[in-house]
Amino acid sequence: MTPTRASLGPLELTAGGWAVGDTGRPDGHWLELRPEGLHQHEPGGPGQTVDWSRVMPGVRLTLGGKNPARGQYGVAQLLAGLPGPWRRHGSGYLHLTLRHPYENWVGRFSRHPRPYPGAGLVLFQELTERVTDTEQAHLLGDPEWLGRVVARLAGQSLRGRHAAQDAVTRALEPEK
Repeated sequence: MTPTRASLGPLELTAGGWAVGDTGRPDGHWLELRPEGLHQHEPGGPGQTVDWSRVMPGVRLTLGGKNPARGQYGVAQLLAGLPGPWRRHGSGYLHLTLRHPYENWVGRFSRHPRPYPGAGLVLFQELTERVTDTEQAHLLGDPEWLGRVVARLAGQSLRGRHAAQDAVTRALEPEK
C-alpha cells in the first residue's frame, strides 16, 4: 500500500481505501473498511468480513498487548499512543457486538510506528460510536464520506469535557 495521506488515530487512508492499523507490516493485522463490511486482514490467511448490517451500537477501541477487556480505559491506554517504553504493546482492538447470530467480535490491528495523538484516539472512538449508535455503520465503508468527515476532524485539539462530541457533531453535518 502507498503512504498515508490522511489519518485519525489508527484510521488511515491508503491506496486501497480506509483502514484501521498498519497496513504496511507483512506480519501485521489490520481492518479494512469496505463498502460491504469490515474486513479483518490476518497474516497468512484470507481474513474475515463482517457485514455492516450485523454491527450493533457500542463499538469500542482499546489499545494494549493482549486483547484488553471491552471498555477498559486506564493509564496504559492513555499512554499507549505516546512514544516511549510503553510502546512495546503493538496491538489495538475494535470491540463489536454482532447480530444474527449475536456474538462479541474483536478486530485486532497492528499499531503504526507513529504515535497516535490523544485527540485522534478520542475522535476516532467518538466517530465510530456515533455512527454505529445511529445504525449507520455502513457509512464507514463509504471512502468519500469518511474522507470528508476525517478531513474535518483531523488535527483538532480538544478542550473541555464535550469537545469530542461537539467536533464529531459538526463533522457529521451535511456540507453547505
